[in-house]
Amino acid sequence: MALGVALRYVVEALQKPHASKMYYFGVVALDRYRGRLKEFPRYCQHLMAIQHFSEFPPHLIEYIKYGTQSQEPPNRPSGVVLPPSMNVSPSTPAPASTAVVSSGVPPSPAATSVAASVVKTMTSTTTTPTTSAITRPQSGNAAVGSGKPTMTTTNIETLLVATEKEEKVTPPPEHIQDKIAFIFNNLSQVNLPQKCEELREIVSEEYWLWVAQYLVMKRVSIENNFHTLYSLFMDHLKMNNFNAMVCRETLRNIEVLLRADKSTANFSDKSLLKNLGHWMGMLTLAKNKPILHKDIDMKSLLVESYNKGLQEMQYVIPFVAKVMESCAKSRVFKPPNPWTVAIMNVLAELHKEQEMKLHLKFEIEVLCNKLEINLDVSRRSVL
Repeated sequence: MALGVALRYVVEALQKPHASKMYYFGVVALDRYRGRLKEFPRYCQHLMAIQHFSEFPPHLIEYIKYGTQSQEPPNRPSGVVLPPSMNVSPSTPAPASTAVVSSGVPPSPAATSVAASVVKTMTSTTTTPTTSAITRPQSGNAAVGSGKPTMTTTNIETLLVATEKEEKVTPPPEHIQDKIAFIFNNLSQVNLPQKCEELREIVSEEYWLWVAQYLVMKRVSIENNFHTLYSLFMDHLKMNNFNAMVCRETLRNIEVLLRADKSTANFSDKSLLKNLGHWMGMLTLAKNKPILHKDIDMKSLLVESYNKGLQEMQYVIPFVAKVMESCAKSRVFKPPNPWTVAIMNVLAELHKEQEMKLHLKFEIEVLCNKLEINLDVSRRSVL
């Protein structure tokens, strides 16, 4: 958690205007752990996406480019990270907090603590980037220093509490958990076969259920941008039993969120439900596999949410829309498949409700566009 926060602050600093003091803070902090960038290929890809990446110090650009391939530059270059006017010697890189002081601006407590976190964490001898144990957090906060979920972080407290009560999964030893987290942290389309082999080597049969739980709860539910990558990873694993475990775990977590108290607005639960809905569609509909009636009855779920009221629909409609998105990639479930059309008819009826919130209408409209369905035609064809 601390490492993730520190790395995020460095990226945010590097995104500031070139030559600004916060930008130089990010450059100095990044230079301090440039030798370990090879362990974070996805992080390097985020760095390369920064608008003024080409204006980074040349040696850091080289480290980042090699880091995207999990490699280190062969000549291990070094160079100046601050302009001479700041009077910092390039041969003895200053800690990030010192760099801020040398720029003429006293360091804020936040800058000092983040700089210390980056240097302490990245220069330690351990190679585990994050903890992977599936345990209940000590507080319900979704973001550091904030009691409320934010748009960039998602709180999985609801899932963790339910798992503690319902599931008794044997966790692997801590060093195995750290290796599993390391594999997923450094996963990319380039190294899929290699990482699949590494996972098979370290995970024995008794721990695959824990891995499935970890993948769904700690990765899929909050990292919707990487759903395609995780789906490819499962395809490369070629383990039908593991695939079935992931499907069951996904359904279990969806049921937990659908049963959860919706009397108060909870952004985290809504976000988790949408992410799991998208993932469920990718595992089933996108691969031409049906969602069984006994698992989730999508049509009845929509009707039930309508009867319960607007608060319930704010959870259910976006969830159903995300599941149905995958029909566009399916040969079997693409319209005019009767099952798909029946669900779309219900959504079209809900769309014309006068009291329907605009953002829910928008979810339905976006889905219709992806499925290339005319919403007005759907309304007229309600069965």
